[in-house]
Amino acid sequence: ARIEPGETGFRGVKPGADVEVPLRLTNAGDTLWLDGEVGRPGTVSIGGHLYDAAGNMVEHEFFRAPLWRALEPGASAEGRARFAAPPSGGRYRVELDLVAQGVCWFAHQGSPTAWLDVEVTHEMPDSRAPGLLRAEIVVTEGATLTAPSGGTARLRTRVTNTGNTLWLNERRPEGGYVALGGRLRLGDEAPVDYLRVPLARAVPPGESVEIQAEIPAPSRPGRYRLELDMVDEGIVWFGQKGSATFEVELLVS
Repeated sequence: ARIEPGETGFRGVKPGADVEVPLRLTNAGDTLWLDGEVGRPGTVSIGGHLYDAAGNMVEHEFFRAPLWRALEPGASAEGRARFAAPPSGGRYRVELDLVAQGVCWFAHQGSPTAWLDVEVTHEMPDSRAPGLLRAEIVVTEGATLTAPSGGTARLRTRVTNTGNTLWLNERRPEGGYVALGGRLRLGDEAPVDYLRVPLARAVPPGESVEIQAEIPAPSRPGRYRLELDMVDEGIVWFGQKGSATFEVELLVS
């Protein structure tokens, strides 16, 4: 492959903000590159590895983005690859490569990579374009919940913002605000999205907020597990970004 960035670097990027890199890609091999959803076996995706300014690896497989179309041998295409900037301020380098899903990165077969410099500011991001999403969830009442079928149980938690992102609390159609969420599971059944509790106010990094909720009990009796997590609505569950969750038991009679 030949990877030609239209930009060699980005400066003044906020932590976690979207970065769009114009690229020209050329299939210099003898194999058709199939496009498709990232992660689908047999397709080719654009990817990158993250290094600090000194050349130390920060994150292998920092991002993956889909091709814009299939590319036959000898063909070229131009488009943009989109990824989220690193969540913390500093100077970084992104090594751009292609990856055949389920097979290998092109560089492993001797294909040349390209490099992109990214300078991230130390500004505080907010949950519309989050940086580091981390929360400490402590249950102060209701570590074991009990309720009759169709009834309610009381839950009290204290949540601390241990990341670097301001949690906004005002609801907006496009999302980007934070709430306490929960996934409910019975036995070996798949968990279901079950709970949302809004924040009373915006929560800056380092601050805590008390959250209380009346948990509705399912109509079917049983021993349930409720996994508590914070959710940046329309963007991501904190747990998907490495934040610790907290599980409580819900006994329904």
